[in-house]
Amino acid sequence: MSTVSLAKPPPSETTVTPISESRKPRFEKGARASRPHSYDAGKMPTPAYMATSENASAPKPRFFLDVHEEDGYLRIAGRHFRLLFGKHSGGIERLEMFNGLSWHSVLADGKAPGLNLTVPVVETRVTHKTNEQLRLTVTQQDDDWRVETNYEIYARGYVVATFRMSTRKDGARAQSLTVGVGIKESIFSRPHRIINEAPTPEMRQIVRGFSVNFTTDDRPVTNSLDFLLESVALNANGKPPLRYVENKGTSRELGWKLTTGWPYPFPEGYVYENRWCLSFTALDQSPSPIRGQRIYQWFGNTADNFAVPTEEELLEMAEYGCSILVFHMPVLTGIDFQEVRDPEGMLHCVQRAHSLGMKVLFYVQPYLIHRFPSIPENLRDKRTECLNVWHAMNSSQVANYDPNFTEYDCDELNLRHPEAFQYIRDAALYCYKKYHFDGLYVDFAWPAQGLAVNPENNQPGLFNFYDYLKLLREWRTALGPEGLMIGHGGGFLVGSDMVEGFDACLTGEAQRVIIPDSLGVQYGPVPTLWIIQRNKRDIFRSPLTIENLIREGVTPQVGIAVCGKAIIATVDPGYFPELMALWQMWRAFPVEEATFYNYLSAPVLSIDNEEIVWSLYKTEEGEILLLIANAGGPRLNDSPSIGANITLDLEALGLPDTLRCWRMRGNTYDTFRITEMEAVRAGCLSIYEIDLHEFQGYILAPKNPPETLVKLQKHLAGRGERLKAQLPAKIKRLEKLDYQLDSFAKLPNAHTFFSYTEFMAGRVAE
Repeated sequence: MSTVSLAKPPPSETTVTPISESRKPRFEKGARASRPHSYDAGKMPTPAYMATSENASAPKPRFFLDVHEEDGYLRIAGRHFRLLFGKHSGGIERLEMFNGLSWHSVLADGKAPGLNLTVPVVETRVTHKTNEQLRLTVTQQDDDWRVETNYEIYARGYVVATFRMSTRKDGARAQSLTVGVGIKESIFSRPHRIINEAPTPEMRQIVRGFSVNFTTDDRPVTNSLDFLLESVALNANGKPPLRYVENKGTSRELGWKLTTGWPYPFPEGYVYENRWCLSFTALDQSPSPIRGQRIYQWFGNTADNFAVPTEEELLEMAEYGCSILVFHMPVLTGIDFQEVRDPEGMLHCVQRAHSLGMKVLFYVQPYLIHRFPSIPENLRDKRTECLNVWHAMNSSQVANYDPNFTEYDCDELNLRHPEAFQYIRDAALYCYKKYHFDGLYVDFAWPAQGLAVNPENNQPGLFNFYDYLKLLREWRTALGPEGLMIGHGGGFLVGSDMVEGFDACLTGEAQRVIIPDSLGVQYGPVPTLWIIQRNKRDIFRSPLTIENLIREGVTPQVGIAVCGKAIIATVDPGYFPELMALWQMWRAFPVEEATFYNYLSAPVLSIDNEEIVWSLYKTEEGEILLLIANAGGPRLNDSPSIGANITLDLEALGLPDTLRCWRMRGNTYDTFRITEMEAVRAGCLSIYEIDLHEFQGYILAPKNPPETLVKLQKHLAGRGERLKAQLPAKIKRLEKLDYQLDSFAKLPNAHTFFSYTEFMAGRVAE
């Protein structure tokens, strides 16, 4: 008997002067809006999380499942998807996805995702149901075959199906077995990208799955659909399954061929098992605990050898408005985060950060284990094929300045082993609870790069997405709704990597452009961006960056302290002056309570100058934060002075005719200022002047200003004295850092130039 075994599914979340007639905005209906799209700008659609259930009366949790059983069908609805599961067909007959504006059917007609073996359905049975998960068992049988499929459907937007097909007699036949998904060809008639379509030796992840990033209209990207296979080394004939993409006219099919060559009959007692996953993600611009937050990544290794920030540094971070402090890898004793370097200092630092209004996260990852001084004996035989997956490059200063620093050389664990899974899961939760952290910063946020041997039957070729997703679910459950999870992905990030547990995603350090597709807006979690690497200043730390951050709604992460040459070495929390000013605009508004709008969302405003980029935040109380920036272009070049007129769609936003207005201006922290302007009437806001690369913020409210704005105004009133007092200590820190960097340059592993080719030698991952 031939068999491929898989892990079993688990057993049964002031008064102002009115604007004068002479200064009313000159905007007229019909002026060109600053939108690159042509879709209908009618009323905003009902949000997905409200539209999925006609009988909903109470507010829904962020992620939920509405399940309704009918004769012959299960209707399953989540925040951004709707599934129609056929009891008689035993599969998903329809999938609708929300694109931020409307619903769209994406699956090919008559082609349910999964196995194509046509066998009558004997039974479809619901085995477990909560508001976040649904499990079904489908049994199919005829004279030749018996097929059992266990479906797990999750509220965050993915389905996992474990199937087992077995012969009931000698000589059973199966013609051209495949496992895959059929997608409507209309999806491919618009801008799209099939990741992993063309295999190359350099892209090892090719064999594991397909990812389709696509748009349903003329926006750059709205959704992502992934199809993954677990056992990628053996098909039903005992050979590697062949991947395929086939155009069927009205549809395109992506998947694996499970039989090849002549259709030989199968013997009685033959068994084949495998598992697939279909994830479906979408734009999500609802309130988020991460969007617009002020994030510092702390690397440590400073001249005073502090593993945590000093009191002076914490106060300076708080001065600029830090709301999330992330302790990165160097503060830990190893990449598998068993302990921090300075336990007492960490406890004090977290407590102090909390008192200053910061949430604190720490570095974890889902499967790496340290190699030095040694791998725990009970885990040595529980690794993937991908050994020495990442290391500290102690032959150079790229990743760390210390020539003897080898603690971060590491291998990958195979999470299918319970001991390995427990080791990673519990180590993170141990530190999380011991030091009173507020969440996890998850690096290497994708299933293990290396394929593994299945411990249940010693068969190779296990692409273990299943336990990766399970680990994220268990971390998220342990953190609860108030805990934060940020996922740091790689250069080949796809939607299924980020579909479970995360509040925000970082699409790796590989971007050289800031566009929706590369940022991962189609994956759901809020996009964030490292502005930490030295060689990407023009993209990540320039006036252009600010314009991109505003337009795309990206939350940047700023690096502090010392790691290696690839990362900026600084102990100045204000080293990106323009960003510190943008931080104040977010800080002045309850951004974590606000729905986000930009050119990808439902249209809510018009601008008569298309060179002005914008984004907008709105709270349930009717408060608005509008951010704008002048990106420049022919119009600016032809004008001695430039402004703009903005008209808000009051009906779409649900706002009154008259709104108080506060303008925020100044592109550095020390020049940042807040001024109450004339009231905005009929949604018309005049921008009298805005220079090239200048950015401005406007807060609008029906009555009183947001408490965050009042609090910031009080804070700014004393900034001069505080900055003057902080400067001498900052200069001393920077002088110590200069000395430290000079000493690093004299070490035997110092390089004035170190190429990317040299950097990647002997590595699997960057």
